[in-house]
Amino acid sequence: MFARRIAVDATIPERMQRTALKIAQFEEPLPVAYKYLMAADFQIMRFLVIEHEPSHQQIAFYGLSGLTSERDAKNLLDRAYDMGINTVYTVAKFHDLKSRGNEKVAGQEMRYLIGEFTDPSTGRKADGLVGCISLNKAAKNILIYSYPDRDHAYNQQATMDLLRSIKGF
Repeated sequence: MFARRIAVDATIPERMQRTALKIAQFEEPLPVAYKYLMAADFQIMRFLVIEHEPSHQQIAFYGLSGLTSERDAKNLLDRAYDMGINTVYTVAKFHDLKSRGNEKVAGQEMRYLIGEFTDPSTGRKADGLVGCISLNKAAKNILIYSYPDRDHAYNQQATMDLLRSIKGF
């Protein structure tokens, strides 16, 4: 019954917004061109997916309790990158690191990696982003994955625009 409740709640707009607020202070409504796809609150981990509608690119947020040192955040980012992209339609490892960087998100430092992965079901190569924000005061980390759908190229600007719209944590 618990799993059924989570599955049913995952796409109810009010419940998605409630879960989103436990991860970050997103604009309400979301900026034009973005929409909530699904969200789930597992207490120790919160999961949210937002879609950039014009490109169908998805930006997934994982709110994780615990590890909060800068070193732990770097290790978490490296592990997330090594795990690759895991979505409903794509499970793929990154095989080519294209860039790394830092971006301020609501006053917090986000480290990120952009790499290329190959969709094993189609053989199509695509880029994706993995980022990590460590919130020491809140004792949580936020992992961010951003990846294109099968018919579009990765659009880093769509990811950064959404991240820059976040008001706080």
